[in-house]
Amino acid sequence: LLEALAEGKNPKTIKWTPQRQNFARKQWNAEVVICTYDKRCHSVVDLIFSHSPATMPVEGLNISHAQYFEEKKNIKLQYPNAPPLVAIQGRNNSTVYLPAELVCGNELEPKVKQQLPMIASFKPPERHA
Repeated sequence: LLEALAEGKNPKTIKWTPQRQNFARKQWNAEVVICTYDKRCHSVVDLIFSHSPATMPVEGLNISHAQYFEEKKNIKLQYPNAPPLVAIQGRNNSTVYLPAELVCGNELEPKVKQQLPMIASFKPPERHA
């Protein structure tokens, strides 16, 4: 998701203007995304641009999200200082924050979506029972 949001630019240096933040929120809020480290699907509640994984503390643990993923999940983030964090719905209506680099979209590219009816309409020449 971080690469998609950065649109080919370096996630470390991208400037998140209010317009760019609003566009990203409109594009990703309520979308289903896949967490790359456990392959679970989640609905996006919000994108948090005011923090990065290195600056957002994990509630109750007194460590940052970047430290949490390195120490607890054995995942060293490539862009620990790059916002945004992806807010997802957790258990018991809690909000969980994931580094954007560990989340990917669950969508087909628009060009593939457009061709899907044609692709799905092909019938096999013969079926074997």
